[in-house]
Amino acid sequence: MSFANPQQSHQHSLQVLNQLYEYDDFMQSISTVLDIGCGEGLDIDWWDTRTTRDEVPEPLNIRCTGIDLSPKPNIFFKRPRISFHQSDFEEPIPLSNKNKYDVLWSHNSFQYCINPLATLTRWKEITSPDG
Repeated sequence: MSFANPQQSHQHSLQVLNQLYEYDDFMQSISTVLDIGCGEGLDIDWWDTRTTRDEVPEPLNIRCTGIDLSPKPNIFFKRPRISFHQSDFEEPIPLSNKNKYDVLWSHNSFQYCINPLATLTRWKEITSPDG
């Protein structure tokens, strides 16, 4: 699927993200997210700003990492829990922490892989055991 702009792509991904948000146990189990092909960081912003759905919401404090070939988007300069790597996601992805990632999010980017099987193999290596 092709989108006219980053906002249109993000609107599409929000359909899935907002459905995931309904699963409290799942959301509260996440401590790290890697957004692969993060673009302008609109989806990273969603992950970074998640809270519990309690009467008095509390931040989930998810550490978020974005990776993209494009230069660092502005969102990555503004948030302490967000980091960014300018890199090709088909290459080995540097871990920004000792743990592996709980969620690998790749909206509107995987279809551009030259070697999908090798890429998925690399991604599996950086996914936490329950990720």
